[in-house]
This record gives sequence, C-alpha cells and structure tokens, in this order.
Amino acid sequence: MAPASHAPGGFTERTPQERGFAAVFRREIAPQLEMIEAERRRRRGQMHACVAAIAGACLVGAGIIWAFDSDPGAILIPIILGCVLCGAVYVGFDRSFRDRVAQVVMPPVCRFVGDMTYERRPRGRIPLGRFEDLMVVDSHSRAEVEDVIAGRHRDTDFTMAEVRLSRRSGKRTKRVFEGLVLQIAVPRPFAGRTVIAADRGGFGNRLVGLFAVPGRCERLRFDDPDFESLFEVYTDDRAEAEALLVPQVRQSLVALSRDTGSRLRAAFADGQFLLSLRRRARHFEVASLRRSVLDIEESLHRVLEQATIPHRIIDYLHGDRPSSLRTAAS
Repeated sequence: MAPASHAPGGFTERTPQERGFAAVFRREIAPQLEMIEAERRRRRGQMHACVAAIAGACLVGAGIIWAFDSDPGAILIPIILGCVLCGAVYVGFDRSFRDRVAQVVMPPVCRFVGDMTYERRPRGRIPLGRFEDLMVVDSHSRAEVEDVIAGRHRDTDFTMAEVRLSRRSGKRTKRVFEGLVLQIAVPRPFAGRTVIAADRGGFGNRLVGLFAVPGRCERLRFDDPDFESLFEVYTDDRAEAEALLVPQVRQSLVALSRDTGSRLRAAFADGQFLLSLRRRARHFEVASLRRSVLDIEESLHRVLEQATIPHRIIDYLHGDRPSSLRTAAS
C-alpha cells in the first residue's frame, strides 16, 4: 500500500458515505498522481509550443498581407484564423488530459460507491432516441454522451450519463439540453406508457400529450396540489399509471424536483423509468491542464457525491428521503 505522502494533501473522509475511501485513494489513485502531474506539465508545454507556432505563423501572414495587400482589413483574416486554431488546440489537449485522469480516478470511485461500471466515451449504452420519443429530452440533431455509470441498487438496475444535446436550425446550432439522464429498471411489470412532463402551459402540455403518448392519450390528474403544480401526466393506461404513481412516488418526485432545483422530466415505458435532470455543469471532471492534479481532493469529494445520484433517486422512488441531491447535481 502506497503511503499517503505520495499524494500531497491526501484524502480526508468528511461524510459517512466516504468512510473507507481514504484507503482506496492511497491504494489506487495516489500512487499515480505524481506521474500524471508530470504528464500534465509535459502536455501543457506541448500545447504552449503549438499555440506559439500557430500565433507566429499567423503574425507572419498578417505582416505579409499588410505589406502587399491594399486592404488593411485583410490582416484580420490570419489573426482570426489563429485565434480559432489556438482555441481548438487547447480544447484538444485539455480534453485528452481530462480523459486520461478520468480513466484513473473514476473506476475506483465507482467500485467504492457501489460496484458500478464506468465508461468515459461510451457507445450505444443510452437510448437517447427513446428519451426523445417520450419527450424526456427535447428533439436534437447532435448528442455528446460521456461519463456513463451503470450498476444495481436495491435490486434495481440503472444507467446514468452526462449528456449535451444540440439542434441545428439553418446555420445556427442551439443547445437544447445539458445535464444527466438516467434509465432505471422498474422491478414490477407494467403496460403502456406514462409521461411525467414539466408544466409547459396549455399549448405546450397538449403537444406533450399528442406526441409523447400517441393514440389513446389521457391527461391524468391527481388530488395532489404539490404534484400538480409541477407536473403534467399523460398516459395510455389510466389504471397502470395510477398504480405506478402512488402517493409515495408522487411525493418523491416533488421532493426530488425541489431538492435538485430542476424541473425534471420523466416517463414510464417498456419496463423502464427514464429521467432527465437539466444541470449546466460537468459533473465528473476532476482535473484540467490549468491546475495541478496533486490538488484533487476537493474534486473527489464532489465526484463521490455525484456518483451516488442514481442510488438516491432509487431511494426516493422507494419513498426514502436520502441526503440532499442539490449539491450533487449542481
């Protein structure tokens, strides 16, 4: 076992949920941090060299244009091109390094939290088309999916991913969703589909009912003011929807929405509970080229909290009131 001194600062357990992680940190993460920090400095130097070369070439180009072109505005072309290329170089180097650190840190975190698996750049694990069909996320033409965590809690399988969705309209691209999506298996069999939408007003609500639950769609109302103030429910099987959305589950959805500070959207369909939480944050980033990985402890506290989001949502659905999700989802 590597001594804590291999990682300046070590890891101090602050909550009951973190109990035992200090040993995992010393054994699986700390021994690699010095090597990764040296790699960060090397990559940062390479990035600076590339940026300097691009900037120099663009300045030479601007000088040539200034000397031979009668249009002074033309010198802006190589300058603008240089800025774009330098930005792309930084993003590429930084993304590659963040991927490298995630592959070291996230698997031990996921095993510690609950024997979960982790994929940084997954393929085919999240059926985003299904989320879109049920209007759990908005329609989109481009999807970025990363940090897929899968596991099992209370005999319930789940998959969670960080997602950014965009839609192109003409020459413009608009970000339509950024946050977490979850797919949770429902232990009991059920029929039909039930969509739990955030209240969008009269016309928007009718569109949800029309497109998310085509055919025999019914707006389901409950004698539950708190739930009705946040959600609109549409279903093609009233009896099944009422059996799924018992008071305990409705109270849990209200608490979850308020606790995360997010108007969540969800659906029951094909044996799955689909959920989206709109949050503008990179949830599982623990490092970047800008800062030393030797100061990783604060990021680890945040990531440990965020990795338990599926467990706590499942606990909510079982009617429990786990610790706050607001910090984890922000």
